[in-house]
Amino acid sequence: MGQGAGLLAPFAQSSSFFIGFPFTAIVVNIPQSLQAVYGYSPQKAGIALLPLLLLSPVATAVSGYLTSSRNIPPVYVILVGSVFQLIGVGLTCLLPILPIKGADDAHVPASQYGFEAIMGIGFGSTLSTILTLAPLVVDSTDLPVMMGALTQVRVLGGTISLAVCSTLLNNHVESRLPSLLDPSRVTEISESLSAIQNLPSEEQIAVRRIYAEGYNKQNILLTAFSGIAFISCLLLWERPPRRPTSTPAEVASKS
Repeated sequence: MGQGAGLLAPFAQSSSFFIGFPFTAIVVNIPQSLQAVYGYSPQKAGIALLPLLLLSPVATAVSGYLTSSRNIPPVYVILVGSVFQLIGVGLTCLLPILPIKGADDAHVPASQYGFEAIMGIGFGSTLSTILTLAPLVVDSTDLPVMMGALTQVRVLGGTISLAVCSTLLNNHVESRLPSLLDPSRVTEISESLSAIQNLPSEEQIAVRRIYAEGYNKQNILLTAFSGIAFISCLLLWERPPRRPTSTPAEVASKS
């Protein structure tokens, strides 16, 4: 059941791509959604992202300790992290579209911060740990190329996800706002989300709901790709698992 480096290397690259896919979009979308849906200022929206941003480096440090000091196979950490990522991103789809009755009483559900923490653990456990597979699947002469490839495909996945999510949101908003607002108002909102606060109360609620629906569509898309990331990480499974002390030659001799 062992896999040669010829298979594990592309599997590692595909895992890096799909793991990176939700991360960039989530980091950008959460603050934007808080501004559009709940009327947060940019500063307050950034602070609201702290559960994810603080837990992510903690998870990275713990993952590094497990793989380096405890000699835990990186694939174990990656699989656990991908599960946390899938659960955290998936739970965002359960957030209410707009739990308010008026334009002035919008509030972020407390559960969102818990979901961010789960995502932070997932991202922190996978984004860096995937790089530790490089010396286990290629020789030292090819290590710089493999490290660069894993990093670049991760960035590529994040860039593509951001473009896809932006297109999805824009298409949703642009197809609905013109029926509610004057073209000048639509232009103002497209230039700055803070312009939503200048609308009358009823229009604010309607516009915020439209944005909430658009961001929910993004969450559904990112959940699907998080599921693909988990499946891709499953392809890294092998017996015996490669440990940080293993070399490609040693693993090949056992396969």
